[in-house]
Amino acid sequence: MSSNIQRRAGSIVEVLRHRAHHQGEQPAYTFLRDGEALEEPMTYGLLDRRARTLAAALLDRARPGEPVLIVLQPGLGYIVALFACFYARLVAVPSFPPRARRLAGTLSAICRDCNAALILTDASSEPGVAAQLNDAMLDHVPRLVVGADTWTPQGAWDGALPDPAELALLQYTSGSTGNPKGVMVSHGNLIDNLEAAVRRFGIGASSRGVTWLPPYHDMGLVAGTLQPVYSACVTTVLSPMHAMQRPIRWLQAIQRTGATISGGPPFGYDHCVAAIDEPLRHELDLTSWDCAFVGAEPVRFDMLERFARAFAPCGFQRRSFVPCYGLAEATLMVTGRTKGGGALRDSTSGHEELGRTTCGHVIEGHDVVIVEPELRIPCSDGKEGEIWIQGPSVAIGYWNRPTETAAAFDAHLADGRGPYLRTGDLGVMIDGELTVTGRVKDLVIVAGRKLHAEDIEATIHEIADDRLRHGSNAVFAAEIGGKERIIVAVELSRPPGRMSGDLAPIRAAIGAAVARTHDVTVHDVAFLAPGEIPRTSSGKIRRHLCRAQYLVRQEKGP
Repeated sequence: MSSNIQRRAGSIVEVLRHRAHHQGEQPAYTFLRDGEALEEPMTYGLLDRRARTLAAALLDRARPGEPVLIVLQPGLGYIVALFACFYARLVAVPSFPPRARRLAGTLSAICRDCNAALILTDASSEPGVAAQLNDAMLDHVPRLVVGADTWTPQGAWDGALPDPAELALLQYTSGSTGNPKGVMVSHGNLIDNLEAAVRRFGIGASSRGVTWLPPYHDMGLVAGTLQPVYSACVTTVLSPMHAMQRPIRWLQAIQRTGATISGGPPFGYDHCVAAIDEPLRHELDLTSWDCAFVGAEPVRFDMLERFARAFAPCGFQRRSFVPCYGLAEATLMVTGRTKGGGALRDSTSGHEELGRTTCGHVIEGHDVVIVEPELRIPCSDGKEGEIWIQGPSVAIGYWNRPTETAAAFDAHLADGRGPYLRTGDLGVMIDGELTVTGRVKDLVIVAGRKLHAEDIEATIHEIADDRLRHGSNAVFAAEIGGKERIIVAVELSRPPGRMSGDLAPIRAAIGAAVARTHDVTVHDVAFLAPGEIPRTSSGKIRRHLCRAQYLVRQEKGP
């Protein structure tokens, strides 16, 4: 399928139908069932047939336009389920398997919020789904267990194609600063964003991909699951659990398949550096990997440098890094560096933000303005403000939340220009390239100074003490004694009560490092057990909830 035909497609359904007809025997995905060697392939034709069969079964149980909650383990079954919803013109609601204790209740909250007509699940997930729904008194919602239920569709898929304006899916935001909300993404939004990635990264039939990203979050859903079909990029799929258990599996899959494109959030790259020792690195060959996209949170220059230095002996090139910026409310990508766009640099040198790198230029057809949020006027080049976005990838709004939709998606500048999407993210624009600096709600304001929680956390990450869990700390401000104070919560490698030795040196090291780098005083360090820092389903730290829990503990006393 040529790029022109792709751009004329009204939905990803048209693209897959075309590929099934003209490239039916060509591979689309290969799933590594054990994360390493046990391969399960799927062609375009097989994906199309399975999606049409499941779509017919779904239409026996739900009407077009109704939400269907997808709760399956990551893999080829998840991909079939997603396309089946698209074929049936149902609203797909991707969700995660209900196995993480810290996410208990989230699944039932999403089910209630979207008023799901049906839950599509699998045998391994069904018991957890049933337990959560029963606890939330939602056990009346019907479930279809793929691979276990014996069902025969009453009819065949009717062949009706979605209109570009129709709702394709609800992307539930990860909720790092509040309760998850369902972002309404249309089929037209998806096509526009997928085409933008093709143009920016040069993805096509000669590309080879590897993805370990969760298919129930925007990056894994759009970049990892839908992009391969849109761009005819044959893709190898690993489950997130297998990749995080042994991150070398991700890089070995790139080597074995000669992958040209793969990526993820910064913590994925950091995890590789921390978990893959030098002898294993020398066994890797990463010379094929020329598009290593990185996004989902502010991209720090030092993280890129650590990974590039560690894996240079494997043939990894610094210029392969493609930092991006995006969010669910804009389908996925908003800005991104062009593949092979030259050497990376610390884009905030000379500015008060520390260690960020540029996330590139705005994708075609979109407008990004850095805004002084209180005055609603554009900021000058290099000045920090809130990131506002306008363009065809911007989603419709939040499901059943008209007030929040108006506040976020219908923003206007003081001169009347709009509407824009208010992202809640902070950034600076330098020479036409965006650098993301943090979240508006995560600013730490002490004595009139604005500091980014992420910058202070990065400083704490550098403290060498094996009693600290790498990358597991949260920084926030709390009012203590009538003044805003900086509080640091850190996870230890074992619960504090079982930790040998005095913790006072760790407290002193954290205070000294923060004072030396940021010229501020840490008021208190809270030591927590592994896993106690609250996170979203995508692993982002929920600093506001961490702050609330800290204050509750302070009120209760020792």
